[in-house]
Amino acid sequence: MNIYPQRMEGTTLIEVAVVLSILAIAVAFSLPSWKEGINRRELISTAEQLSAFLSNVQSSAIKLNEALTVRLMHTSSTDWCIGISPDTVNCDCTVTDPTDTSYCAVAGMPQIISHKDFSKSLMSGHSTDTSFTFDPVRGFMINADLGTQHFFNLVSTDDSYALQVSILPTGRVKSCNFDLRRPVSGYKNCSAFIDMEWSDS
Repeated sequence: MNIYPQRMEGTTLIEVAVVLSILAIAVAFSLPSWKEGINRRELISTAEQLSAFLSNVQSSAIKLNEALTVRLMHTSSTDWCIGISPDTVNCDCTVTDPTDTSYCAVAGMPQIISHKDFSKSLMSGHSTDTSFTFDPVRGFMINADLGTQHFFNLVSTDDSYALQVSILPTGRVKSCNFDLRRPVSGYKNCSAFIDMEWSDS
């Protein structure tokens, strides 16, 4: 006859509470990094899509043998749009009616991109609207000096990361880290792009 009490198998309420506490602490420490990673990826995606949108202007101007103008309308970091149209059309990227004469389109295809496409990224550094035109021969900016460049500053919603999408005088588009926020891996700092571009031409 066994006079010793048998040990109960399984887990006690205290053990469960300890495990849950450890998990809660682990989640609390990892959640900021997880959110930060999402914001970084959203910013990269915005920069890549904006770069592709702008890069198409140069090739389209040459292909169509027509000067094309890029117009930015910027009200705030969360309210902006960019439209592309022939230089003869004063397009308005806030217009959504394709039959309107100020609708932004090239060869019958809409050419508009806006904050509505990128709700997870902000555009900073622009206090006024701006525009620039690409010539149809070489795809260079018309009347652009050596030091001229147009840029779009994109910032993650948590203000941790920032990328700049720059259009150089030759029409090429570059993306880079541009301020003192945490650098985005895979992107160089914004420096000497103008000189490098012209020296390669």
